[in-house]
Amino acid sequence: MTWRALIIGDVHWRATNPVARRDNLKEALTMKLLECWDLAREHCVNAIIQTGDLFDSPTIVYSTLADLINLLQRAPAPIYTVAGNHDLFGATPESLYRTPLGFLFQLGIVRNAENGFDDGMVAITGRGYDADIDSDVTTYAIPPKLRMMPANIRVHITHGMLVDRPMPSRHTLISDLAGLGDKPDMPHVLINGHYHLGTGIHRVGRTLVVNPGALCRLSAAIEEIERPVQVALLETDLEHYDVQLITLQSARPGAEVLSRDHLIAQAEAERRREQFLELLASEQTAKVLDLADMIRDISARENLPDRVRDEALARIARAQEAIAA
Repeated sequence: MTWRALIIGDVHWRATNPVARRDNLKEALTMKLLECWDLAREHCVNAIIQTGDLFDSPTIVYSTLADLINLLQRAPAPIYTVAGNHDLFGATPESLYRTPLGFLFQLGIVRNAENGFDDGMVAITGRGYDADIDSDVTTYAIPPKLRMMPANIRVHITHGMLVDRPMPSRHTLISDLAGLGDKPDMPHVLINGHYHLGTGIHRVGRTLVVNPGALCRLSAAIEEIERPVQVALLETDLEHYDVQLITLQSARPGAEVLSRDHLIAQAEAERRREQFLELLASEQTAKVLDLADMIRDISARENLPDRVRDEALARIARAQEAIAA
């Protein structure tokens, strides 16, 4: 018997467009999710696994939530997920059942993998985002309360910065998982979200580490523009297990849907700001822009009191000193 699951990355369902999108993000996500349901039917999957950040914010409006519920109810298999940082208020797990994701858990529209599910063949467990994630490599192990499930294959869902190369922010390297060996608390398949560019598929000991990348593309970073939007298919006969990546056909090329115009404008504004600050700090400032003379001229023409003129000159002097420092 073959057991299958379709793996979907971060969705970030929202009503409004990010500044970088040329198209309608909500419509694009709808098309991608419908293609995912088609793939799930085509491969006769037993489960659909989503990596967290189903929502872009817990403050989503009701009508946008209703649209997502209608989509999720069309899925041909149960959906398992964990809470991502964007699903929560202040990225705190204690707020979960005051959020739209908690509402979906209560309704049974999606299932909270942190509770653990076991059909006797495959166990699905999870750990959502919290303040301790990536504080230690063991945050990617199966929590103690979920280790006793008797399933042949253990699939664990996480939402943290598990990456294949060093990052400036707090993170865990996939290679560091080797230090945990093949202990019972390590899953056969570790499915992670949060890092939108994805890490593909890696094997560390017996564990397959999978992050197909986010379903959404929110920024116009070059890596986002160039990456394919993918999902993953997990297959196991309860002895062997394998994962393959599948590129979504409904995802248009990044250059068609992502714009860098706002980044270019920001860079130009920053360049001009730097030039102005350099001008103020330059020893030649007086030759180019003698603010003191301008203030004196305005004061004379407008018949301003001397104390107003002197206070303005004093403030400009202090500002120039601060810039020079």
